[in-house]
Amino acid sequence: MKFTNLLYDRAILAFLSFPDLSSWLIALLLLLIIAPICLFIGIYTGLLRVRVSDLSVTKAIRVAAICFFFPTVVEELLFRVLLIPHRTEHVSITTQLAWVFLSLSLYVFSHPLNAVIFYKKSRATFTNPFFLLITLILGAACTISYFQSGSIWASVMIHWITVVVWLLLLDGYATLNRS
Repeated sequence: MKFTNLLYDRAILAFLSFPDLSSWLIALLLLLIIAPICLFIGIYTGLLRVRVSDLSVTKAIRVAAICFFFPTVVEELLFRVLLIPHRTEHVSITTQLAWVFLSLSLYVFSHPLNAVIFYKKSRATFTNPFFLLITLILGAACTISYFQSGSIWASVMIHWITVVVWLLLLDGYATLNRS
């Protein structure tokens, strides 16, 4: 099978597979596990501050809608779906773990790279070691969810809720938009 066909098949499987109830519950459980851990790290280190964004409701909805696609769907597609063998591929656990390690490494590294190349205002945040630790924890939860469900949608839900809460309730939007 050609590599491009493999990636196409992974994407189709991930987008067309819809999580069953147990997969949604596992995704919710993962979110409930990582939330207090990430909040503790973020608040303890001063990276996160509980502060509701002063954006208008319309702007906040727009931010949440945009975040659904980028970073959420795009990053889940790139760093989970395309890199990690789908559970229907029946590859060895060693191969799976190697791809998971590569996927998580690239996912974490993409954030400072994004800050250096595309969004310079985010450099202080996206290169912060505690932000990168939180990113790793989020990536691990999304990976487990994708791995378990075989669907992009459960990991998208975890990722999207985390990003929106950070931007709109934990001062993330203001932090990223400071000069």
